[in-house]
Amino acid sequence: MKQWKLLSLVLTITLSYFIDSDTKVHKEDLPYESALRIGIKKRGTDCSIRATEGDTLSIHYIGQYYVTNEVFDSSRERGKPLTLILGEYLTILGLERGLLGSCVGDIRKITIPRNYTHLAEPDNHSLILVDRTQTLVYTIEVLDINPIAKEDDYDDDEYEDDEEEDVEHDEL
Repeated sequence: MKQWKLLSLVLTITLSYFIDSDTKVHKEDLPYESALRIGIKKRGTDCSIRATEGDTLSIHYIGQYYVTNEVFDSSRERGKPLTLILGEYLTILGLERGLLGSCVGDIRKITIPRNYTHLAEPDNHSLILVDRTQTLVYTIEVLDINPIAKEDDYDDDEYEDDEEEDVEHDEL
């Protein structure tokens, strides 16, 4: 009996070593109509600025296919972060939407079903070339957010109008 328990324990440990916790043995692609999934693996320490459309973001990312976990692209491997402007749609729609509301230091896992892997504006060229017939998973670290200037960001005192002088004009 002890031999079976020991064998069972060794087999369990061996299988858990070879099977990643996020991986199913026979994982199938998500249905086309599935919702975008945005998971926050780590929240940044300063969320005084949250990413909105028009902001310039600098990110590191690892892109994988959902079914196989095969990495198809990684800014980390290249050693160069991706810089993008949210709302210009130079990358896929799901990635843009998954970055909205992010903070510097956030690490997000964005699962992008096939219905979100297209470009929002097809005339633009994607910065990231991927197989858009599969569900994609991006692990993203937000390195920097450069917010766009908004109207209330301006200090009214800084832009004072010149005082007008009251001058009497002779009537003709």
